[in-house]
Amino acid sequence: MIPALGSKLFVASTAIAGASAYTKYKAAKNDAKAIEGHQRAVGESMLQQHASNMSDSLARQNEAQDKAARDRVQMQRQAMSVAATARTSALESGIGGGSYAALLNEFDQREAELTYASTLNQNLLSNRFRRERDQASQATQARMVSNYRPINQPSGVAAALDFAGDVGAAYASGKAAGTIS
Repeated sequence: MIPALGSKLFVASTAIAGASAYTKYKAAKNDAKAIEGHQRAVGESMLQQHASNMSDSLARQNEAQDKAARDRVQMQRQAMSVAATARTSALESGIGGGSYAALLNEFDQREAELTYASTLNQNLLSNRFRRERDQASQATQARMVSNYRPINQPSGVAAALDFAGDVGAAYASGKAAGTIS
């Protein structure tokens, strides 16, 4: 082969190797950037969904607490109405003294038991909603960790070494063919 042609082939091989190394590096860089953008978008979506779930849970808890409070007020009204009716009946029938006091104490005891049961149920309900939100937070956190996996970033040094290796191979090939002196 003609030595001048060998030098031109070496230069062309070197240019191709450089372009190839640069193109591979840029493609890997663009892929990493796209993956990072996707992870960020998915992460933001997860956080928005989590915020929506927390808001929904709080709204349901508030509705349940409002209903429990209304039920408790209704129960107290009914208890007062029954107690008033019992008082009136007791007074009309001539019951008085210890029997009357025992009757009122019994109504007060039943009302206190119902109020305690209602309060206990409301506390259990609040705890259930709190646990539900804690579990949802933990699940969201686990999904976020899963979503944000490490991204393989391309290395400029590795691309340069690939280029140098390709140039070395082209030089060795030209030297072996006798086209490069």
